[in-house]
Amino acid sequence: MLFSRIPSVDQIMQWFGLAQTTEYRAIVCGVVTVIVLLLPVIVGLPLHLFQYIQLKLLSRISPRFAVNFANYVTFPGTIFHESAHLVLAIVTFAEVQEVKFLEKADDCLGHVTYCNRGLFLLPHLQDTLISCAPTVLGVLGSGFLLEFILKGGHEWWQYILLWYLLISIVNHATMSPQDLSNYFRGVWVFLFPVFACFMWL
Repeated sequence: MLFSRIPSVDQIMQWFGLAQTTEYRAIVCGVVTVIVLLLPVIVGLPLHLFQYIQLKLLSRISPRFAVNFANYVTFPGTIFHESAHLVLAIVTFAEVQEVKFLEKADDCLGHVTYCNRGLFLLPHLQDTLISCAPTVLGVLGSGFLLEFILKGGHEWWQYILLWYLLISIVNHATMSPQDLSNYFRGVWVFLFPVFACFMWL
């Protein structure tokens, strides 16, 4: 299984030969917390680079062709991307104002606009989860889809369809500059809860 090899904090401490003390555990949990919270950005960077290189190569044919390929040929990825935003907006009780999946404006096929609502930390939680949803759900969905493909036993046309779907999702599993801004605006809310999970659960 692709997602069954995640090490525990105790295993990480053993790797570095650290004594099983509360102090060392707190340090390791702190470092792991920061890494986990930066993971959507870290994972998003190579995905963004993949998209950038792809567009640069396709632009040699034609800039318009490159944009059309990214937006229209891989449109299932756009639908997945906007659906991820939408699902997390609904789950976190944000007020969804507009949803567009297939539109032709500013070389963009879709968007989800929402308004924060709720008190105290809820707006920050909404910003962070909604903004990173395409990357987190895209990577998870792609992982499960890749695992399904590699299991084999599919017809040739199913392989073509599955690989097309996988490439489309990966192609759009990035965060926009606005998504990144929203993510960092609220991610601090998760510092203590995530640290506590690693420390005591």
